[in-house]
Amino acid sequence: MLKVPASLSGAFETQLGQRKIPDQQRRDFHKWLRFYIDFCTKYAFEPKLTASFAPFDEKLQRKGQSENQRQQARRAIAIYYRMVGAIKSPSTPASDSLPKKSLASMRLAEPSPVSSDQTGLITTIPEIPLPQLPTSH
Repeated sequence: MLKVPASLSGAFETQLGQRKIPDQQRRDFHKWLRFYIDFCTKYAFEPKLTASFAPFDEKLQRKGQSENQRQQARRAIAIYYRMVGAIKSPSTPASDSLPKKSLASMRLAEPSPVSSDQTGLITTIPEIPLPQLPTSH
């Protein structure tokens, strides 16, 4: 299992405190973040893209996680997305949920090629442009 970098874990803990997540739930929120980043690394999804959540949620469902557990995972990852700027923070921290999109629309996004950087986080590899083919007149 992947270890979340201390800097990310610390920043996440700060967010949990600001959002008044009860102390007894914080360990689970950290667990969901760790599982999500591990899933994205294993299956080559970009963790900073909200489109990566749908396959993760499907995996949780296939593994028999309850709706309450999956909802808690959604809240944890929504907090992570706000930290990395993937979704904008609302004016009130009580609304920690992912944007409502249909599962089909989330699947349309192709995962970006990824590699590990020095911090252990996932970064996107820049795309190489394809050569232009000659056109016939």
